[in-house]
Amino acid sequence: MKVRKVKKVKRTSLIKRTGSFFKQVFLSLRKETIDGANLPDNREEHQKDIRLFVAVISSVALFIVLVIFVNAGRLTFQTISRPGFNFFTQKIDDEKIFAQAINIAKYPLPFKWLIAILAISFFGGFGLSKRLKFATKDVAYGQKGDERFTTEKELEKQYPIIPDHDERGDEGYGGIPISHVNKWVRAKKFPFIRKKGFYFIDQSTSHNIIVGTSRSAKTQAIVIPMIDNLSRASKQSSIVVNDPKGELYAASSETLRRRGYNVYLLNLADGSQSMAYNPLQLIIQSWKRGDIEGAMQLVNSLAYTLYHEENAGTNSWVYEGAQKAVNGMIIALIEYCIKHNMTEKITLNNVIDMVNELGTVDYATDPDDPYDKSNVLDEYFKHLKQGSIAKREFGSTSFSGDKAKGSIYSTIVQKLSVFSMPKMARMTSMNSLELKSIGFPKYLDFEVDKKLANKRIQILFLNKKKELINKYTVKVAFGGFVQYNFDDKLTDGCYMIVKHRQQFSSYKIKIDARTEKTELQPLQSKMPIGNLRMHYSDRPTAVFMKIPDYDSSNNALASIFISQLYSELAKQCSYVAGGKTIRRVHFIFDEFGNMLPIKDMDQLMTVSAGRNMLFTLIIQSYKQIYAKYGKDKGNTIKENGQNQILIKSTDMDTNKEFCTLIGNKTVEGNNVNKSVMNMAQSINVSADSVPLLLPERIKDFMIGESVVLRPLYRTDLKGRSVRPYPIFNTGKTKMPLAYTFLTDEFNPGTSPDLLQIDAPHAQLDLASLAVDWRDWITWSKDALSAYDAHQQADANKQDSMGSDDTASGAKAKHENEVDDLPNGAETDAIFAEMAAQRQMNQTEALREFWQEHKDELGEDAERFRLIIDHHGGRSDYMQFLVNKPDLLNEFMELWQKVNSE
Repeated sequence: MKVRKVKKVKRTSLIKRTGSFFKQVFLSLRKETIDGANLPDNREEHQKDIRLFVAVISSVALFIVLVIFVNAGRLTFQTISRPGFNFFTQKIDDEKIFAQAINIAKYPLPFKWLIAILAISFFGGFGLSKRLKFATKDVAYGQKGDERFTTEKELEKQYPIIPDHDERGDEGYGGIPISHVNKWVRAKKFPFIRKKGFYFIDQSTSHNIIVGTSRSAKTQAIVIPMIDNLSRASKQSSIVVNDPKGELYAASSETLRRRGYNVYLLNLADGSQSMAYNPLQLIIQSWKRGDIEGAMQLVNSLAYTLYHEENAGTNSWVYEGAQKAVNGMIIALIEYCIKHNMTEKITLNNVIDMVNELGTVDYATDPDDPYDKSNVLDEYFKHLKQGSIAKREFGSTSFSGDKAKGSIYSTIVQKLSVFSMPKMARMTSMNSLELKSIGFPKYLDFEVDKKLANKRIQILFLNKKKELINKYTVKVAFGGFVQYNFDDKLTDGCYMIVKHRQQFSSYKIKIDARTEKTELQPLQSKMPIGNLRMHYSDRPTAVFMKIPDYDSSNNALASIFISQLYSELAKQCSYVAGGKTIRRVHFIFDEFGNMLPIKDMDQLMTVSAGRNMLFTLIIQSYKQIYAKYGKDKGNTIKENGQNQILIKSTDMDTNKEFCTLIGNKTVEGNNVNKSVMNMAQSINVSADSVPLLLPERIKDFMIGESVVLRPLYRTDLKGRSVRPYPIFNTGKTKMPLAYTFLTDEFNPGTSPDLLQIDAPHAQLDLASLAVDWRDWITWSKDALSAYDAHQQADANKQDSMGSDDTASGAKAKHENEVDDLPNGAETDAIFAEMAAQRQMNQTEALREFWQEHKDELGEDAERFRLIIDHHGGRSDYMQFLVNKPDLLNEFMELWQKVNSE
């Protein structure tokens, strides 16, 4: 029995080995063929093979025919040569002769005859193949272009296919729609078979550039279906959408919330109907954590976005000076507020308030020389301690002359004035979300002993049964700060342990299932931990940026938001293994060509895909990119669009560029030469190169038609190499418009009054965030007195604007008030009286200035007069004079004269 078993096993093993051997041989012999992989050639070798095949087949056929006929002739001759055969009276049996001729074995030909027939057949066959040489030669074989469009069958092999609506996805991530088909599918209800639409989507980490002129249905064909499938996918992505008209938020917000998204609207048209966003928050966080270098990078980026002017020309020094001055003021405000534990007052509204309150006050530094005056804001920075970063940044402004300084202050106010408007001031004084939560919804940060800086600690997560979920080793940053982004599934009642050697602290994790609000309850504390904070959410985030096209004054805030969001996400990528966001983030920028330039956009396009952050840029033509970013940066942005989709363009340069990129094919061209009276003619055949799509055909794309260039999509769903032929969506593969099948879920006609908009700042009291600038003026009693006098003058101004008192009546009233004041306040009252008189003189002089130069002021003349009536400060006037040097000089001389009297 045992022997039999062994033999049986050996026999089975031998069969398996034999089968495996033949399988390996088969696979090794099998060659992978990729359509279009080889360079076009005239296939001479193939033609030789064809000629050889024709020669052999012809020779064999001719040999068989000749053998049969020669043998038949021989047999016929033998029959009529027999004795007694009468050719005229006896009939030859043809069928019998032919049957015998075929039976070579029984009636063989002489060997010499066979050799002769073989030779004749050989020469006849090869002669025939030589005469057929021209017929087997290809004139057009791709030598002048071998491009073609991708077929529907190839799309099925190369791209994931998903239902175009309704069903939740089970194919991983969503992505940009590449093409669309309708297929017959089985249904549960009658009729039991029906047509259903499907999208081919690109799930890869690729950037997309969509070109479509105004009213070309690019939002309906691409943007809404893309938002839909991203939110339906099993792996939902966070999305950041530029939404100029607010239509996408209106159409998408409620559906996205039902699908589990946290949805926000950054509304630059109406700050009271918007999420809150403080552009200084990331700077505050970095500064408090001791990351001064990181904070300075953020400050520089913010000021660059506000004050960088590509076409400033000879006035570039003004914008550069304004940028440095704003850097210094932001840092000074941060240092002061953190020191006095009032970080909620670090806002851009208070930065511009600093300029208006301190930058407009001059005081005499020498009692004997009333003309020797200094500016309170300049003196504040001069009196900061040596080595102060704020002092260093502001320094160049302090040493500028009065005229230059006036231009710089005017530019500062001009750009920051938008943040002093009440709605915008409230909106930029709080935060609705932490930016990093868009790509890292689960994170932890805390502080440990500073002595542990650059050392490693461990973070452990345990389930309710105290079984290990995951364990992380984290490096402590400078200052003892620790932060980590994770992606573990935690539930209410799990545990967390922070450990360093023998020291540890443990916590119980409390997670509200509805709100996802997280609380860490301390259990044991044998390791000092401060400012412990955990954010835990399984929800993706959608942010819509409503940037009105009728008012560009707030556009800079959108650019700052995008730059800060990307910078923060990129920074957080360095804290996770793999260096990419835990949740994929799609930036979908509709009307990208009308947005303010985004700092380093060319670099963002180059590196962001590897970090799981993908850009979809929607433009009207390539010229828009070149106009905003210049030719070089524009080319970099364009070339990093791995998918370039043309929906329709009226710009012929763009159409020609796409025509060139789509490529050419080779066709046979005929040239017919005719003689007189068509008695003879000749045809010359040549190879010609023609575009797959002419620019004229591209210009006339119909609704739903599009072309897709995807040069880097070089593998199919099974990982096999493919040639990335262009895709032409036409006919059966036309892209449907969202309003024809998605209005139940995405309805742009939703009333704005029915939309849910979370605006936590709407009722914020701005006065509660005001800074008392008197506390800043500590170096001089004269400076403080001048500031108080200025404040009193402003108060008087406000009172006079609301009353009908004459100047003399106001002065008499003021004199009576002086008599009633206590002795300690008399000096301030005198200064206030002098300021009021100076104000009247100033107003009269400025009205004369306006009357003389209103034609030169042009369209700004009326606004200039209104500022005079409202007693504006120097910087209010200078914003209209920055680009008028002669007027600016005259104004500065007038201002100095009036204020020195």
